[in-house]
Amino acid sequence: MGQTHDVATIKAATAQAEADASDAMEDIHASGEYRRNVARVYAGHALQAAANAFKSYDS
Repeated sequence: MGQTHDVATIKAATAQAEADASDAMEDIHASGEYRRNVARVYAGHALQAAANAFKSYDS
């Protein structure tokens, strides 16, 4: 919050999302590694969408 919406900031935030999911549970449907990766990817998509929405709102 309160940071710029650039690629480096988004990458740092997605890395944090992946780290926060470090104890992702494993089951017969997906490994913990897969779930951590999904958390990182989804966080990146959400942050990029929010940044894009802000840019179009700000213009």
